[in-house]
Amino acid sequence: MLLEDCQKMSQHAQDIGFLKKYATDLGKFRNREDQIQALVKELSPLVIALQAFNAKGINKFTVDQKADQFSKEILATLSKFSEDKGFLVGEEFKIAALNSKFKVLKDSLEVELSQAWHTYKKEELPTTNRELLDLLEKISTFRPTVQKVKSILMRLENIRFPANENQFKQVDDFISELSDAWDSLKSNEVPESVLNFLKATSTVGASLDSLTPEVEAWLRDKGITRLFQIKLAD
Repeated sequence: MLLEDCQKMSQHAQDIGFLKKYATDLGKFRNREDQIQALVKELSPLVIALQAFNAKGINKFTVDQKADQFSKEILATLSKFSEDKGFLVGEEFKIAALNSKFKVLKDSLEVELSQAWHTYKKEELPTTNRELLDLLEKISTFRPTVQKVKSILMRLENIRFPANENQFKQVDDFISELSDAWDSLKSNEVPESVLNFLKATSTVGASLDSLTPEVEAWLRDKGITRLFQIKLAD
């Protein structure tokens, strides 16, 4: 009985020594915790955005290798920490190395998300030209529609890239509104053939047959023929 009590006292003494040792390092632990949490906080929005793109079937990203390198650094840190709780506040733990791999991953993610967003808009948005919109806005019956188009385009321009699936849905709603707005263009001041041509060029593309003498004359009269290009269909 006395032996067991002595053993317990010895264990308590060790525990107290352990607590005293790491109590002095508490500030360092908290500092490390703040540093690591800051990395997680910065990376989380990008991961959520990446998941949103993947949910849309947009998954041509090449950051896997950089993500693997960062994950390996995290796993190695966790493994050493499980073996030695003092690892995080010791000289062996290199926060700079972790920060370096994190920055490479973060920068790559931001670039690729921006590129994917640019490609998505290029493929999905109706073709619009600021000068053409300004011209159409001068036509009184077009003005409300053109102003709506400009408002939606400005909202889309303010989006760096969709942050999550909900914002992606909002983007798709904006694109549908744009298409509907172009389809709704009507005016007694503009010939129907010109209207049809303008609608087609902003969506699926206009055929060369639709560039009738009447349409060409209207475009030349408005001085905007340079805004249109002839391309081979897919």
